[in-house]
Amino acid sequence: MLPQSQVHYQLPASADLYVHRSGRTARAAEDGIAVAMVTPADSRRYDALLKALGRPAPPEFPVVSFLLPLAAFCLDTPAASR
Repeated sequence: MLPQSQVHYQLPASADLYVHRSGRTARAAEDGIAVAMVTPADSRRYDALLKALGRPAPPEFPVVSFLLPLAAFCLDTPAASR
């Protein structure tokens, strides 16, 4: 059974590798989805990836600004300490 989704939590170094990983989601005429989680630090690499693939930029994902400090706290604090 092939995966139906692929989440790129770290952008691959090349468009070829991105296509290889994402391609696993839709082989043999099956539907699939690939999602890339992109941080501001990755934006230049992501823009280059879109250009290499001939893709337009997707719509912005909505970010709820007041939750960002909580997310940073959770990332910086071990679960046992919260």
